[in-house]
Amino acid sequence: MGNFSKRLIYVVEDNHDHRNTLEKTLAAHPATFQLHFFTNGSELFVWLTHQLHGRLPDLILMDLDMPVMNGFDTLMLLRAMDEYRHIPVVIHTHDDRLDCINRAYELGCQAYIVKSGHSLPLGRMLGQCASQAVA
Repeated sequence: MGNFSKRLIYVVEDNHDHRNTLEKTLAAHPATFQLHFFTNGSELFVWLTHQLHGRLPDLILMDLDMPVMNGFDTLMLLRAMDEYRHIPVVIHTHDDRLDCINRAYELGCQAYIVKSGHSLPLGRMLGQCASQAVA
């Protein structure tokens, strides 16, 4: 079981380098966040269904372009299921096309962050979304 005093963030990202960058970005807040990584939406749903951390996550940070189950399909399924609908989802992807951004918001994401070399916006956004999830 995890530490319930920390915000549990599920990161759905198939790129190893991006996972490392996220881990380093959030390492600045070790007392605040507990991270768990998945490579696709299918893996995420195994953990959600069985609540393998003993609870649901406070936030899901997710890429769109992944194998097996992509971010759009995962987000659509999360919002279709009552038990997961309340979990905030932040999309973190390289895709800056307006149609993708609009689709993600239409499917129910709380924020859409385009990946860049700057980690400050991501750290701030995660802090805000995780606080709102608990409030």
